[in-house]
Amino acid sequence: MPRQVDHAARLAAVEDAVVAIAADAGFDAVTIRAVAGHVGASTSVVTHYVGSREELLCNA
Repeated sequence: MPRQVDHAARLAAVEDAVVAIAADAGFDAVTIRAVAGHVGASTSVVTHYVGSREELLCNA
């Protein structure tokens, strides 16, 4: 049976991570890898929800 994932909660966690990283270290520090590390997931999990760094910043 596939894992049940709350997509809205996962996307909210990604967005919250972007804001937290930007507040701590500035927008230059916001990368897909940094966001993945902040939410405790792989980079492929982050790119499942956003296609690029630019989209990551726009969504947040």
